[in-house]
Amino acid sequence: MSYKIVVVIVLLGLIGLMASESLAQEPLKIRPFRADPSAICAGQGTILSWDVSGATNVTIEPDIHSVGLTGSFEVFPRNNTTYELTASNNDRDAVAKVKVVVKDCIAIEKFLVEPQKVCKGSNATLQWKVVGASNVTIDHGIGEVPSMGVMEVTGNMSTTYNLTAINGTKNSTANSTLAVDLSCPSINGFEVDRPDIIKGSKTELSWDVTNAENVSIDGIEEANHTGSREVSPNSTIVYTLNATNGTNFAISEKLVNVRNKFPEIKDFTASPSSIVRGTVTSWPGRHMQNGMQKSTARNMVSISPSPRQALTAMQSGVMTPIRFLK
Repeated sequence: MSYKIVVVIVLLGLIGLMASESLAQEPLKIRPFRADPSAICAGQGTILSWDVSGATNVTIEPDIHSVGLTGSFEVFPRNNTTYELTASNNDRDAVAKVKVVVKDCIAIEKFLVEPQKVCKGSNATLQWKVVGASNVTIDHGIGEVPSMGVMEVTGNMSTTYNLTAINGTKNSTANSTLAVDLSCPSINGFEVDRPDIIKGSKTELSWDVTNAENVSIDGIEEANHTGSREVSPNSTIVYTLNATNGTNFAISEKLVNVRNKFPEIKDFTASPSSIVRGTVTSWPGRHMQNGMQKSTARNMVSISPSPRQALTAMQSGVMTPIRFLK
């Protein structure tokens, strides 16, 4: 082995030794050990965070035990608690402490409405979370609610919702505002003259829209903001009205049922229509009330009603009474 190779090997060994000694000699240090927030209401949580270097073992007490060199952990102490972080290596230990004060108070952790701005008639969601309260209410007709919840509200007008949390003599309030954008498209009306038609006949759609740049109805090439149009669909159809204004839009739908023909009542009588109790009468019918079964469109049904039973035969809205003779 040449002299140069031996020198290189020796140098590399020295460098490795110096590096290992440097790592072994890294000072044991606990950077800030914090609780955020350091004062909470009973039932709330706080976040412990820490950053340690030069340690081979790190613990936090009470209750947390072994942790990594760097991290965070949420705790929910019931009483005033001092948390102690201990960092150690082969040479020594280091300790840091942080105290969390637990108060008898009310905390409204969250009360918000999302989205905060909607078009008139659109929905938004109220969300809230309260700790330390025995009674929680929201105004505008909502009333008493659980300490944590979600509720859908409709934006008919701009509204500020107020939440009140009470526990004995203590109380806390918060508010959140839902704004209604009145410049959004509004479908004031979308009607169909006759929702049930025979195939080949017509019905009329009518509509009234405001604050829209574009108005369209399925199957109609062009629609004004206010108008009407006769339509004659070949089959049952849902007409959809779309009103748009930039990124805002409004939609309304109307169903038109198309049938080949409507039912027709050609004959519906009871023979005889006046009977003595205990005798039999009959009629051609389709639907029988008062316990009678359905029959076909062309059928004779015979019955013998009980003395106290008043019967009415009905077919598609046409009623035939049966009178009793003494």
